[in-house]
Amino acid sequence: MTNPESPHFSESTIVGLVADFLPGTEPRGQETITVWTFRIERVDPKGNPLPPIPVQMKARKFDGFVRNGDKVRIEARSWRPGQILEPKSFYNETTQSVVSRKGGCFIATAAFGDADSGYVQVLQTYRDRHLQKTVAGRIFISCYYRFSPVLAHWISRSGLARRMTRRVLVFICRTLVRDETTNSHP
Repeated sequence: MTNPESPHFSESTIVGLVADFLPGTEPRGQETITVWTFRIERVDPKGNPLPPIPVQMKARKFDGFVRNGDKVRIEARSWRPGQILEPKSFYNETTQSVVSRKGGCFIATAAFGDADSGYVQVLQTYRDRHLQKTVAGRIFISCYYRFSPVLAHWISRSGLARRMTRRVLVFICRTLVRDETTNSHP
């Protein structure tokens, strides 16, 4: 049982060191996806070893990286002992960055809790169709990917921040969809 008073342990957060990291690939339909497997070595607040946790992540590509020995923090609300942990993202404390599937909207994913959320998809589509086509847009994207992982980590840990961010992002997404619809018809 973890110590609820310790800042590094909770029932839904797993913190430990990456071991036996192995990148690989597997076919999926007509494409190939990347598969990362590793285990998390962890200890209790007194320093006693706990059972390692097997982890597997699959994606076309990943933003960020992880190496053996990196200290990571993974939110694992639905994970149970004996299962393979399959996170969509995690925080690499060693590099102080979020590791996630490539092209993710860190802040929206943190706010909505799902990289496949419709709102995340709207923001990614806007990025790909509009922002990447201008110099100012590319500068914004570069700055976003540099600084947003830390903000996303903070948002993911605060219920109030998640709710406030969701409200702002829902407004932005509705505006983008409305403008796209308005501009696509003469």
